[in-house]
Formats: sequence, C-alpha cells, structure tokens
Amino acid sequence: MIFVLVILIVPMLQMYFAIYEEDSKLQMPASPKVSFSLDGWLNGTYQAQQDAWNADNFGFRNSFLRANNEFKYRVFEKTKSYETVFGKNSMLYADAYITTYLAKDWFRTTEEKIKERIEKLKFVQDTLIKLNKFAYFIIAPNKVRVLSENIPDEYADIPYKKTIYDITVKYLKQYGVKYIDFNEVFLNMKKKVPYQFLFPKYGLHWSQASCLYAADTMLRHIEHIQHLSLPGFKIEETIVGDSISLVDSDIANSMSLYTQKLPTPPMIYYKTSIVNKNNTATALIIGDSFYFNLIYNGFHNMFDKSSFLYYFKNVYPYDDQSLFLNLDLKQEFNKSDFVLFITTEMNLYKAGFGGIEYYYNLLKFGEDAAFNRGIQIKLMEMKIRSNSEWFAGVCSRAGGRGITVDSSVTLEAVYTLQETGRIK
Repeated sequence: MIFVLVILIVPMLQMYFAIYEEDSKLQMPASPKVSFSLDGWLNGTYQAQQDAWNADNFGFRNSFLRANNEFKYRVFEKTKSYETVFGKNSMLYADAYITTYLAKDWFRTTEEKIKERIEKLKFVQDTLIKLNKFAYFIIAPNKVRVLSENIPDEYADIPYKKTIYDITVKYLKQYGVKYIDFNEVFLNMKKKVPYQFLFPKYGLHWSQASCLYAADTMLRHIEHIQHLSLPGFKIEETIVGDSISLVDSDIANSMSLYTQKLPTPPMIYYKTSIVNKNNTATALIIGDSFYFNLIYNGFHNMFDKSSFLYYFKNVYPYDDQSLFLNLDLKQEFNKSDFVLFITTEMNLYKAGFGGIEYYYNLLKFGEDAAFNRGIQIKLMEMKIRSNSEWFAGVCSRAGGRGITVDSSVTLEAVYTLQETGRIK
C-alpha cells in the first residue's frame, strides 16, 4: 500500500516542486499551460486543455519518455518520432524527405503551378538584371536523394516516379533561370569524398564542410555573373574527429534518447577566416532551415548588409512574426543588390514561400498589386496566430466546426479581410 502511494505521490511532488532536476530539452511536443476562464470552464475547453497539460507535464515525464525511447531504439531500432526513418548502416533520415523523393507529395501542387512559379521567377531575374541587381535560385540538397543507397529496402524497391524536384529542374532549364542544384552538385562530389563530408550520419542538413563548399560555390557563381569581387573563406585549419556540432545530430536529437551522443564516424570540420572583406554588396535571402547552417558558417558576413526572411514569415534572428508583419518588404527588396531564394527539395512545392509571387507582382504591376489576395491572407493568418486570445478563439471554433486549426485560421483571415473590404 505504501509503495503504491509513493508511486502516486512522488511524480506529483516532482510536477509541482521539481525535487529532481530533469533534462528539459526533450524533443517531444508538450501542451501549453492554460489560464482559467469562466467561458472556458462552461464550454469545456479549459478542462480539456488542463488535462492535456497535466498529461504532458507530470513528474518525471521526460525521464520516463527517454527511457522508453532508448529501449525501443536499442532493442528494436524503432522510434516514437514519426519523422525519423532508420536506414541501412544505422543512417537516419527524415520521413518527409523520403516522401518527396518517392513523389508522394504531388497532392501539394501541380505541374502547372510549378511552371507558373518558374515563369514568374524568370521575370524577376530578368527585371533585376535591368536594374543592375541579381536574383538566384538555390536548391539545397536532399540527404535521401544523395545517399539513397542507405534508405530501407521497403522504399528502395518502389519504382521511381517524376518528382516535384524533377519538374522544377525541367522548367528552370526550359526558361533559362539562373540556379544552382546542390542535389546534382553533391551527387557528383559523392564519387570523390566520403559521405560524412556531405551529410552527417544522424543529421538532416548538410555538414559543416559541405555547407562551406556550397557557400563558396554560390559566391563564385555570383562573382562570375555579376563581374565583381566578393569576400571568400580561407581555411586556417582542418579538423577530423568526433562530431562537435549539434546540427550534426538534429534527427537523432528529435528521438529524445538517454544517450546524449551516438557513435559517429569521423567528421571533417574547417576553421576559417574571411578574406577580401572590402565589400559593399547587400543581400536579401528568402529560404528555409538549410540557410541557418550557412549563417552559422559566416555566409552572412560575405555581404555588407543582409536580411534573412525565414519562410517569408519571420525576420531572422527573431522568432516574432509581428516583425515581419511590420516590415517594409518593398524597401528590403530595393536596398538589396542580391536576392537569393534557397529551398530544399521537400519545400519545392512552395518554392520561395510566397516571396517569388510577391516580388513578381511588385515588379510587374506595382506595389498595390504586390499586396495581392494570397499575400494578404497569409499576413492576416500570421497576425491571428501572433495574438494569443484571437488564436485561442479560432482554435475553439475549429473544434466546433470539426475542421483543422489551419483551415479555421484561413477562414478567419478571409472573413476578416472581407469584412474590412480589403479583399472580395
């Protein structure tokens, strides 16, 4: 009886008094703490949200989950992380990147939409050249495509189909768009370098060494096309040894194991300095998480000034969408000598994240047209999500309507814009 009481009481004491310091870096979603409200109590949402918070924050939750994850990984080589796929030779992949490699994401877009976006990108490039500016499209590498020999047999045996990546490259070539495809670059490099030069075994993004190579490749391309001199990297020291970067294990970290560091083959790292710093060029970068590795390795320092619009909805380094809402996108564009669109293969269905369409409309039709229906809805959705009370109400209505939160946010954005007369 006493033992049962201890089992029940100790986790409760841990929950409220934190008698034992647990690792708080568990990569598992947790429900937010809720505040009591009479309306929430009466409609039942407070109780449901409080139950969810209790379930996600009970005492020793992190320790129990890590122990469970470690057991499943060591014994069955399984993980509760829905996004992790175990490949051959213990290689880890992200499920979403396998999905796009197998052409299972065509529900997201169509070939006609891809063609239309590339046409707009070509117009942006050609127009900027006339303004003595420059735009470049970068396809960041997909670990699944580059190291496909290690994906599980259940995927490897599936017949190859045309992917969004294939169609994107087809129209980039057809319309003469200036671009760099790092899938192709890495596949060619793979014949000459060990795989860990390109991708870490337990990571999603490019390695530090290949990231520096990619950065230098982009800079030299820009120099060649624009006939100017940009800074560069000088390798001061080469280090071969154990992983020293958290980015190298971002997939493994999502598994939330007790083991803090999985055994890895030696990785290659470079200590660098910047040469030819006399540079007045400015840059605007619109991209996804692959650009963060470039930032960590000093790519931002290659320009006198640069701005990074993460997914065209956040202003780096701030995780505050209100800053993007208040940003003068036209001014950011006008003050930049270069515009780089960086998109990994998984995100090619939404390449540019709305930035290509925005600047196409700005250049072709003027400022009013740039702020078109799609952009207005997107910005209003961001405004709704940044307002906790407004967003909570939208989430509540989503449950009542039996629709997803994303759909409810979109409906709320459209309704708000229509009521204010900003769209029809």
